[in-house]
Amino acid sequence: MSDQMSVVWTVALPEAPGGEIAIAPGGCVVSGGGRLTAFDGEGRELWSVKPGDRPRRAPLATPNGLLVGAEGDEMVVRKADTGKKVKGWPARGVISVSFAPDGDLLYVDSAPALTKASVDGERRWSTPLTARSFYPPVTTGDLVVVPAKDGVRALDGDGKTRWLAPGPGRGVREPVTVLRDGRLLAQFTEEIGTGLYAIDPRDGATERVVSQWTPHQPITALDADPGRFVAQGPTESPLPFTRSHTVMSVDLPGEVRWKQEVPAKPDMVLAAPDGHLFVIGRPEPELSHRRAQREPDFVLCLDPEGRQRWLWTLPETMAYTPAVDADGTLYVGTRGTLLAVRA
Repeated sequence: MSDQMSVVWTVALPEAPGGEIAIAPGGCVVSGGGRLTAFDGEGRELWSVKPGDRPRRAPLATPNGLLVGAEGDEMVVRKADTGKKVKGWPARGVISVSFAPDGDLLYVDSAPALTKASVDGERRWSTPLTARSFYPPVTTGDLVVVPAKDGVRALDGDGKTRWLAPGPGRGVREPVTVLRDGRLLAQFTEEIGTGLYAIDPRDGATERVVSQWTPHQPITALDADPGRFVAQGPTESPLPFTRSHTVMSVDLPGEVRWKQEVPAKPDMVLAAPDGHLFVIGRPEPELSHRRAQREPDFVLCLDPEGRQRWLWTLPETMAYTPAVDADGTLYVGTRGTLLAVRA
């Protein structure tokens, strides 16, 4: 990866207040403006459909050439190469979907209940939850893990509770992160503020991550090391009336490997297959002289050791949640443009 970024191609997108980009075979699928649109790796539009109900999130690509996602109050399966709808079944209030360890689908509806179903819509089981989740369920080993009002809950392949990790007993903030070695990271609410806890998938035992600086969301697991992750670091004030935001790499049980300043509070961190990191920022407007001033959105590329490769300031507001594919191509969507970026 070079020290310079390059925009490989750009295509026009519908004006939309927000949307998502998902990786699909050979390219990406964009959900926004009431449409689903697929592009190949060269920016050519493959198909575009306007579902009967607005998609809540970009669909999930299956290994056998299908796309699965919630459209209104229906779970819909489409062909990835044509966008044609091939299956649908009721799924009220579902926001996002993920894969179970055996390849079935997992999703949480508005009941709230966690459901496991086949790609053909056959329900395997459904179990009530104490809290609705706005992130897809995660898996570690043969377990399905979801946040709940009383902690983090793990279920076995039959939907039965294996264990409950209550943490300090004041609730948990989404999302839950799975590390490469199978351990889980969850941010629990404490009497004062929050704390990050590591959860043992074998029995749900929790241990607070004690570090030089407290890690905060967003948290991204790193494939290069079984127990390493990247998180938002401390907000510092090097000069009066100034704030400096950071991200840092942490090894469990809490050793900080590196810390890097970023232009603003990070929204998300995406890990490329070669270990490089894309720090995504969408700064909030700040009041200055009675007028709201907003810094531009940015993508900061860091190498695996936390050194800055390049900083890209976007010409327009980022409107779509970005995604990175297996080749390290970053897809970014502004209010009217989809850009493919390589470094």
